[in-house]
Amino acid sequence: MNEVRDIFVSVIMITYKHEQFIAKAIEGILMQKCDFEVELIIADDCSPDKTEEKVFQIIKNHPKNSWIKYTKHKTNKGMISNFIWALNQAQGKYIALCEGDDYWIDPLKLQKQVDFLEANQEYSMCFHKVDYVDELNDIIEFEDYNKDTKTTTTFEDLCKSNYINTCSNLFRNNELITNWPSALADCFPGDWVLNLLMCGKNGLIYMLEEKMASYRIHSQGIWSKQKKDAKKLELISTSKYKVYKYFDKNKTLKRTLSIGFIRLSNQAFIEKKYGLYLRSKIKAIYYFQLRKDNIKELIADFLFPNIIKNR
Repeated sequence: MNEVRDIFVSVIMITYKHEQFIAKAIEGILMQKCDFEVELIIADDCSPDKTEEKVFQIIKNHPKNSWIKYTKHKTNKGMISNFIWALNQAQGKYIALCEGDDYWIDPLKLQKQVDFLEANQEYSMCFHKVDYVDELNDIIEFEDYNKDTKTTTTFEDLCKSNYINTCSNLFRNNELITNWPSALADCFPGDWVLNLLMCGKNGLIYMLEEKMASYRIHSQGIWSKQKKDAKKLELISTSKYKVYKYFDKNKTLKRTLSIGFIRLSNQAFIEKKYGLYLRSKIKAIYYFQLRKDNIKELIADFLFPNIIKNR
């Protein structure tokens, strides 16, 4: 007879073609030492490789196999749809994230984050710093992504950029998980949108200084080592516009939206897609917040798009 467990933390792990990495990702979850019940929801987006075989080996042999709830979709749903589907399976009071190619390195990670949020109800989310590793788990010398991040940040900070590594995040489960806004259903990147929703306009975000997970940079990653191209930047800019509208045309998001169109126009210029360049440049100017301290930046970017760095 299956034991009924009162789940306190749900760990979401989306995976696709991660046969090389999935075992280490799962083991990082199952090694957690905590005084509450955990479920690991693995959502396999119809991987064509041996990802499922690796998962079944762990389910068969690991003493904590009861934590694992594995699903392999019959058809490919796409990353964002798979992510939202997995979130809707979560039963815990809290949700943590770890994609199938990343992994946790501290067995007390969940306990430390849960303890903080339990003691500080005004905070919506808790994350921490991470290491960056390659395919062989060797640490990559990478500039500290959070070197300028304050210990406590807000929705306004998050509107500027997504400074939270997915594999480090823990947040409170709420009604937005089961009622994900349809207007944001296909926005990319999904983790930034999720963070904005979970934080909310009045929520606080806390950063732990410890490195308790490893974010993997490899050739098959969604963001890792991918060449920038106008098509991807156009998708991101379109998503930022939807987020801007959803959050009542927030002024900080307006600035972020303008920067997104600047990046797109620069890349379109490099790729000699001049129609896209002009359209995105006009949008960048339209959403740009004209202030004395940044008019020069705007003029320089408009006149010399091929030499201004993407920001």
